[in-house]
Amino acid sequence: MVLAGFLGFLASMWVEKSLTTTDIFSCLSMHFFLFQGISTFFFRKALRNLLPGPFKNALWLADSSFLLGTLMNAILSYFYLADDGARENLAIARTETFATLLMVFAACIFVMTTSIVFAQNTREKPYLEA
Repeated sequence: MVLAGFLGFLASMWVEKSLTTTDIFSCLSMHFFLFQGISTFFFRKALRNLLPGPFKNALWLADSSFLLGTLMNAILSYFYLADDGARENLAIARTETFATLLMVFAACIFVMTTSIVFAQNTREKPYLEA
C-alpha cells in the first residue's frame, strides 16, 4: 500500500510536466491498490473474527467497497492512458468520484473497526499502561 501511495504521489508531481507519465504512474498506483483490495477482501477473516456481530458486517462492507472502488479506478486508468480526451468526459469524472468515495467510505470503517479491535485486545494488559 505504501508503494501504491508513493506512485500516486509521483503521478501528482509529474502532472505539470507530462500527462503521459502521470497516467502511467497513476495506472501503476491503482493496480497496487487493487492488489491490496483483493488481498484484504479474501484474506481478512482473522480480523473479522475478532469483531462483535455488526462490526463484522461493517468490515465486510468496507472491504467490498474498497475492492470495488479500486477496481473501478484501475479500469478508469486505462481510459486515461488510451485517450487524452478522457479528462474532459463528465461520465468518467463522475465514475472516478464515486470510486473515490467508495474508498473513503472504506477508510472510515477501517479506522472505526481498528479502534474497536485495539480496545478489545488491550483491555486487560497492564504492560500497555503508562
